[in-house]
Amino acid sequence: MCQNFQKEVLLFLNEFKTNLKQIKNRKTFKTQIPNLITLTRLLLIPVILIFLFNGKLYIAGILTIIAILTDFFDGFLARKLKVVNSFGQKFDSISDKIFTICILTALSLTYYYLILVIFLDIAIAFTNSYFISLGRKVTTHYIGKIKTLFLGVLIISIFFEQNNYIKQIIPLLLIITIFLQIITLITYLRKHLKKDI
Repeated sequence: MCQNFQKEVLLFLNEFKTNLKQIKNRKTFKTQIPNLITLTRLLLIPVILIFLFNGKLYIAGILTIIAILTDFFDGFLARKLKVVNSFGQKFDSISDKIFTICILTALSLTYYYLILVIFLDIAIAFTNSYFISLGRKVTTHYIGKIKTLFLGVLIISIFFEQNNYIKQIIPLLLIITIFLQIITLITYLRKHLKKDI
């Protein structure tokens, strides 16, 4: 189990090095544009946190919107440029988890109810990592995509909670997000545990 996981990590790191070399090459640079957009999401994390901790929630919120949009735009561009590959999908998924958990953790220092959301998102990540360690191919379920969309909207809404209308819909968004996280977790567990029966 650990060997499979180590193998996947080493494979990812080797692919990362290969893709890094392609960025430096003019001929292959175009193929790396979606990955560079994904990288932007990671680079925005410290910038968002600086504005958040300095009480500039609107600026942090706008930057978060940009970061979340990169999650949709990188995949769209990869399909348009016909450069969809396993590394890009893994890098996008890992970047998405790192971004989400970092921002949620920072927000949870004030908004304690987000601790459950963080716990469930980490549980989903660990579940997928566990099945990857068993050598299973883990693909994103459509429920997971819907969950990611609502989670993004919830995060953005918290940044703009000064608006009374937005503040009123946050509890509803929270309930829907938690419900979708639980459904996503159950879906992944059922899908892969069926293969063990």
